[in-house]
Amino acid sequence: MQWLATWRRRLRGTPAQRGMTIAVIEGALVGGFIAYIEAWMVPVLLKGTGNPGHAIGWLNLVPLFALLALSPFAPRIIALLGGNKRTAITCASVQVVGMALLAVPLWFHDAVWSPRTALVLAIIINLVGAIAGPAYFGWMGDLIPRSIRGRYWSNRMRVLIGFKLAFAALFAWLFAVGENLVGVHASLLAILGIAVLSRAASIWLLAKQPVAAPRRTSRSRELEAAAPAPGFVQSM
Repeated sequence: MQWLATWRRRLRGTPAQRGMTIAVIEGALVGGFIAYIEAWMVPVLLKGTGNPGHAIGWLNLVPLFALLALSPFAPRIIALLGGNKRTAITCASVQVVGMALLAVPLWFHDAVWSPRTALVLAIIINLVGAIAGPAYFGWMGDLIPRSIRGRYWSNRMRVLIGFKLAFAALFAWLFAVGENLVGVHASLLAILGIAVLSRAASIWLLAKQPVAAPRRTSRSRELEAAAPAPGFVQSM
């Protein structure tokens, strides 16, 4: 149980130690959400709500175009939303609400509005990630020391991939077993429920994450030195 004592010590350590430890745990829990987004959104749209095949093109194209269009304005949007942490949590919350609402067209899959509603919700869920990603990495980039940043991200990515693989196997097993027992739509709803819980747990951990104190860079010092004295502006 030495590893447990190590984790507890890190959770009680400096803000950087606590933040990096929480981020690894969050990377494990969010694996279910990412596995769902990457592999199970398409079956929900095609088999769950009866969308045509070209709907998958819209699901991929709209978020990509939005990413290209919004990327130059991402810093301004993040600032308007209250900074990196608040932006990341807000976007993740929108994703949870969107995924929870996705259960409605899945449940009423025979309704006329079901395919289009499911497609719009799926696009919104992916679209929000265009802002959430830069906000999260900017937030964590300020928290992680530069000397270990590359090694830390590679280790966290290994944890994320391992748990994403475990969730993907669980989802595949649930669908294979549930398809014959309770039907396609009930199986997809069960998988969706696990993905929603995965993202909700991720949000809870994100709320626990500390924010690094603003660092005084050489650029900020240069701007401060170049600023005129208050009396100079008044005299002019």
